Amino acid sequence: MASLQDLAAQFAAYKESTDRKLAALESENAQLKAAVDSIKGGRAATAGSFRGAKSTTTSSRPATAAGVERRPSLGKNGKEDGKSTDNFVKGKPPGSVGRKSGSLKPGEVAAVKVEIDEKRIGSYQVGKRKVFYVTPADYKKSPEEDQPVNATLQLEYIYGYNGKSARQNLFYVDKSASNPRYVYSIAGTGVYFDPHTQAQTFFLGHNEDILCLALHPSRTVVATGQLDPKGRGKPYTCIWDYTTMQELGRIDGFHDRGVCAAAFSPDGKYLATVGNDDSHTVGLFDWENDQKKPVAQNQIAKDEVYGILFNSHFQTAGSYEFAAYGHKLLKSFSVVPGAPSATSKDLFTLKGTILSSFQVTKVAQKAFYGVVFMPNGDVVAGTHTGELYTFRQGKYLNTIDAHKQPVGAMCETPGGFASAAQDGQLKVWTAEYAAAYTIDLGSKGKAKSLDFHAGKFLVGTANNSILEVTADHKQAETRMEGHNDEIWGLATHPHQSTFVTCANDKVLRAWDIPTRQPVHNKYLAFKDEAVCCNFSPDGKTIGVGFLNGKVALVDYDTFTVKWEKKCRAEQVAAIAFSPNGQLLGIGSWDQMAELIDIESKSSIALKGHTSSVTHLSFSEDSKFLITNSRDYEILFWNTETGKRVDKSVTADTKWADFQCILGFPVKGIFGKDQDGTDNNAAHVSYNGRYVATGNDTGEVSLFRYPASQKSQKKFVGHSSHVTNVRFTKDDIHLISTGGNDLGVFQWKVVA
Repeated sequence: MASLQDLAAQFAAYKESTDRKLAALESENAQLKAAVDSIKGGRAATAGSFRGAKSTTTSSRPATAAGVERRPSLGKNGKEDGKSTDNFVKGKPPGSVGRKSGSLKPGEVAAVKVEIDEKRIGSYQVGKRKVFYVTPADYKKSPEEDQPVNATLQLEYIYGYNGKSARQNLFYVDKSASNPRYVYSIAGTGVYFDPHTQAQTFFLGHNEDILCLALHPSRTVVATGQLDPKGRGKPYTCIWDYTTMQELGRIDGFHDRGVCAAAFSPDGKYLATVGNDDSHTVGLFDWENDQKKPVAQNQIAKDEVYGILFNSHFQTAGSYEFAAYGHKLLKSFSVVPGAPSATSKDLFTLKGTILSSFQVTKVAQKAFYGVVFMPNGDVVAGTHTGELYTFRQGKYLNTIDAHKQPVGAMCETPGGFASAAQDGQLKVWTAEYAAAYTIDLGSKGKAKSLDFHAGKFLVGTANNSILEVTADHKQAETRMEGHNDEIWGLATHPHQSTFVTCANDKVLRAWDIPTRQPVHNKYLAFKDEAVCCNFSPDGKTIGVGFLNGKVALVDYDTFTVKWEKKCRAEQVAAIAFSPNGQLLGIGSWDQMAELIDIESKSSIALKGHTSSVTHLSFSEDSKFLITNSRDYEILFWNTETGKRVDKSVTADTKWADFQCILGFPVKGIFGKDQDGTDNNAAHVSYNGRYVATGNDTGEVSLFRYPASQKSQKKFVGHSSHVTNVRFTKDDIHLISTGGNDLGVFQWKVVA
């Protein structure tokens, strides 16, 4: 039988438990009332202030009820369901999180609201949703806020090359044997490149991916054809001079879906272009005199066309010959001059002949990836199975056992021709089809483009690298490197003039801004697809988030992984270190954010969002975290407790490195017809003067701080969705990354 003392102790414990539950119920009541009031009032939590704002004074209104105020959340059907998301993670967070032990008791409010003047609450439209924000108390609107930003972005350098979606798009353009320069394409940009000085100049006349590039026999004029601009007119071909970057002409309105191949005639008078329509129509244009109507046209085939090439050894009385190659396709065309008929004004007739090999070889080739014309009129084609097929007068002649894997590119040489294959082998052949010598291009040498000039080979590869090989030395040197799958991760170093990128190609790599080169030995291949990255405040550690929910910490000096763990069930889309270097914040597509203690690796999940968490940033004092989600929700968190706090608590918070797309600093980044998915990234400059964004239409934009549509300037060059933008710590440069265009752009901020 229990003693009286034991009974008294049990009663006291019971009373304490009952009182705690009662307090919890009362607190939950207050939170529910506040949420209902918020719904009725139509207000939503948003971002607070940013350093650099100017001072002003405001009046105050009576304090609101204690609790967490929020706007309606989106249900699974995309409609407002009105449910509260204040379902904090059960249990006590790790004591190391935020460097303070303990947590709020169940039901206890995370923070008490502070007084906010009604005049400080503003809103802006994002698609069909209204997003609310609180203007910082020390911010005073400048008269210039709605004027165009007093700075511009000057494209300085592009890291990468497009060997993924284009072929035969890299050429030598001068006759200097000691210092040859190149022209090539990446994204929506034509690039003239001096590999010895790392200087680049750019042609920016396109608004979508450049799919093909042709070089005029003069080697000063270039033609580039692009992808369909999706509702903004038809795809077109630009003809431009690389020495001046001036557009000389434009073939527009003839092709549909895209211009997939182009080639100049040997005399440079005509330009043949191939469209991506169902029949892959080819048109022959007298480009200097009539860019609207071709002098001749024909349908190539239903199969995909990879390229076309004119026969430079045959030209008689205005006649021309060219070959078209592609998926299950090898065909020659002859242009025959003739008088206009009564029903046609065409001066030429374009005749096509299929070059068939199956009857003899009994091999149905999957594809032909390149051709060369020999001086005697023979056609040599590179096959998917690695052999070279030769044709004479339109008929199959012979098979050359050349490579073990598909032949990726071919070019003519003074004494014969060369072929480069996916096995990394470049082979040089005589005019009599004898093998002269072989050059090993290594693991990077899966060729997609090949050119020869003055004893050197220029190779564009499938992994978006540019290699140069001196025939005498037979050794490949890398002239350009890049990612070969969608790029999302980008971070600038807090103390050095370097930055890192990571991509779905499972690679993290560092780049040096002054030298415009990859940083030596800072290349790391993962087993998983990388999505986001960020530096620790001291620059010694890189946090990396992955598509499968994993998180890794990488030592910057050694570029080795020092810790990794699968933290979330879905993609980690955002990652950032707290300014004090003690916490790592991550945001995931599983609707959760998480705080990880760097020292102990203990963590706490932040539950409250009703959609994927896409962006986050810490406050300057490391006490608060702001998170954005795909349903336009902005939540705030106390990093010491892991609990939600009301927007009023953080209204005047200064954010250390604002990288969110929703909130006061970025209130003007969305245009009239844009929704929350149109802007993929935003960054506030470290001096607090500018806001940069990257959007789905391939534009990089610059705004005054805080962002206003009227202050926006747009800059082109990317052809795909711009996935990320980051200012360097000194605000001298802005880096941007393209998704599918695989370009890393280095811009100079010119005030």
